[in-house]
Amino acid sequence: MFNPISDIDSVKTIEIEEHLKKIHEDVNNLADAPSSHVSIHQTSKQIEAIKNSLKEISEINEARVLYFKAEIALGNYQVDSDKIAEKMLKEPILVD
Repeated sequence: MFNPISDIDSVKTIEIEEHLKKIHEDVNNLADAPSSHVSIHQTSKQIEAIKNSLKEISEINEARVLYFKAEIALGNYQVDSDKIAEKMLKEPILVD
């Protein structure tokens, strides 16, 4: 049986893993570069490029959102109100 939700999840995971692998390689290249050939300007530009590529990664796990939307639509998702209340009581309350 084909499960589109898990298929989406694996595609998104692969994209994120590839993106993180590229960032990791960039960081390793910075560390391996001979110090005599690296200027502060060049290094700062590379660090800025890494920061920008990290900003491109979504903080929202879209595959997980789609999964829960499907579960709710199918009526399979049950809310455990006791568990939610317990977590709410454990979290500190921030007052501005």
